[in-house]
Amino acid sequence: MDQAATQPDRQGGRLLVVDDEPELAAVLCETLAGLGHAVRRAGDGAEALRILAQEPAQVVISDLRMPRMGGMELLEAASGRGLDADFIFLTGYGTVENAVECMRLGAADYLLKPFKLDALARAVDKVLGEREVRLERRRAVMPASGPAPRPAGPAEDPQVLLRSFLVQVRELFTPQGMALFIYNGAHNGAGNGAGRRTVHGKALAADPAAQDWLAALGARLAAEGRPKLLEPRLTAAARGVPESLRGTWIMAAPVGNDAGGGPGGALTALVRAPSGPAWTGQDLRMLAALAGHAAQSLEGLRACRRLRDLNMEVVLSHVRAVEAKDTYTCGHSERVAQYAVRLGRRLGLAEADQETLRAAGYLHDVGKIGVPDKVLAKPGRLTEVEMGIMRRHPALGREILGRVTTLAPALPAIEHHHERWDGRGYPAGLAQEDIPYLARIVSVVDAYEAITSERAYQPARSDADARRILARGAGSQWDPEVTAAWLALLEAQGPPAP
Repeated sequence: MDQAATQPDRQGGRLLVVDDEPELAAVLCETLAGLGHAVRRAGDGAEALRILAQEPAQVVISDLRMPRMGGMELLEAASGRGLDADFIFLTGYGTVENAVECMRLGAADYLLKPFKLDALARAVDKVLGEREVRLERRRAVMPASGPAPRPAGPAEDPQVLLRSFLVQVRELFTPQGMALFIYNGAHNGAGNGAGRRTVHGKALAADPAAQDWLAALGARLAAEGRPKLLEPRLTAAARGVPESLRGTWIMAAPVGNDAGGGPGGALTALVRAPSGPAWTGQDLRMLAALAGHAAQSLEGLRACRRLRDLNMEVVLSHVRAVEAKDTYTCGHSERVAQYAVRLGRRLGLAEADQETLRAAGYLHDVGKIGVPDKVLAKPGRLTEVEMGIMRRHPALGREILGRVTTLAPALPAIEHHHERWDGRGYPAGLAQEDIPYLARIVSVVDAYEAITSERAYQPARSDADARRILARGAGSQWDPEVTAAWLALLEAQGPPAP
């Protein structure tokens, strides 16, 4: 198969291959991973369902007939649990009846064995494309005053629609540079309040003075709620225009405004005359219309953040209640959150995953609110009964937080931060790659913080002692690669400040 010919234009998806034939599954995983997808593997429907509950996939490629749980049963179970994944079925028993039944159950596609690998690659690309369009449309039609959307994969994030907006602007107007500004505070003529900017075009990206001038222009237009078209004769003669912007066409349109008392944004695009096209009022109206749609996404993002912040305040009150029960753990959760973010950054995780780590770090021990004080603060070793009580806290934490939808991405890390790499941990006895990745990160930094802090059952130990303990436990208690990354970080930057 010519992999280059089937490489998707979009970013690779999160896939789960489910087949009880190990050789075939290995070939499928290798092929799809080679096309830029992140691929996991399961031997039957029951195993796949467990994986989907911990780490959602966008597309499931599944055999129909397998032991324990077949493909159709997996689709029904996943749908019943509200797991959002599109299914492509593979089968050597292909009949019209099976195909119709799969589609009735909601399958996205159906391939009959034997099939060509490039046909599967095209099917996956098509399903990912349809999924992206579907989720973007779902977001675009949601009214700004409606309920805040539930957190989900990247394709459902309002930031995806903002990126799509920038792509549309680039394709429609072919600017030589453009910048999207999101304002966090009061606008003024100096462009203050521009909290975040996204810049496209090499020349503009390397020109801070031009960016600042465009930010000030956008801030004023966002405050006034109107678009603006500047012709070359205006930019050539106006005072204060940076030399690099003189003689250019500039279009700017607000992306949201301050009508509701909140900050707005603005998109500016430029092209130098006479090399570029002459923009018209019709172009400006088109840009303003596109910006209006993008504003809905921006408001959805803000609504999500407001709800997230409110939920965090409520839930952090539980964390403070836990720490009030055990004075030895005061500040523990905050430090674990800080360490987890540092390690996530070291491992190259995206900002969204770093924020999920921050939430998981703060909340990983919230389930201890259900542990009796005499067990929580007991000096010395716990009895078997007491240890059983203590081991309930990760699952209890997930139960407490389970209805807080904005915290859904952090739940696997909270529930499984006491699993062990060798499978002897709790609550589920998961091992190695089956342990959610973020849980492995929290596990390492949680252990480091506990070792280096005073506890009812042991005195604080030194950074050097903690490093030796982690190094000895790498590959048995902790993920060896994650542990190595944390130890390398400590070696490079020194121990965290107390």
